[in-house]
Amino acid sequence: MDITDRKLLNLIQSPFPMVDQPFQKLGEEVGISEQEVLDRLTELKRTNVLRQISAIFDTRRLGFKTTLVAMAYEPKQLHKAAMEINKHPGVSHNYAREGSYYNLWFTLAVPPEHDLEATAAYMSLKTGAIEQRIMPTKRFFKIGVNFDMVKKKGSSFNFSPDNVKSSEDKAASDKEAAESWNKAVPITEAEKDAIRGMQEDLELIPRPYDSIAQQLGMSTDELFALAKDFQ
Repeated sequence: MDITDRKLLNLIQSPFPMVDQPFQKLGEEVGISEQEVLDRLTELKRTNVLRQISAIFDTRRLGFKTTLVAMAYEPKQLHKAAMEINKHPGVSHNYAREGSYYNLWFTLAVPPEHDLEATAAYMSLKTGAIEQRIMPTKRFFKIGVNFDMVKKKGSSFNFSPDNVKSSEDKAASDKEAAESWNKAVPITEAEKDAIRGMQEDLELIPRPYDSIAQQLGMSTDELFALAKDFQ
């Protein structure tokens, strides 16, 4: 990777441009053409530096329940079990910890109508785990991390909505955030469809949002308006 690749990786982490031609916008900021942006991102994906470009939603605000799950497997079963666990749509951040009793750790999210403990127990049984332990999220302290690919360091941000308020206002808003971070907000069926569409890997084409909007039966401007409301 050269410095231009690193600058691009910084820019696409957040906030990603919600405009008709987002890759042209990125190119203007870096000083290269739209096509070069597309070519560079394609290569970064080919080499597994970049996994995907998509919207990230707060599962708790959508009514999902989340937990960290630790499972213990015989070493020879670990890889096969991990591949099976990965098939579940609510699984992310699945890591092996070889040498530990609990040697597979992953996060699990399930929709409101599903039981978190029952889901984890079923997965444990299906994959032949020796033992499993769930650690449901009780309080959230950090909701994101950005990696500065130019300076080669990371920075995180937490759920506090504002870091520049007076101490009294900040204390009140922190209390409100702490009490409401896992409260679901009502969403319509159309919004659910939009969320599904925006979670898909963004196509590396000049106007990627057009096809998403078309699949949802709305205009691109309507899609942008929904995305803004979600933020």
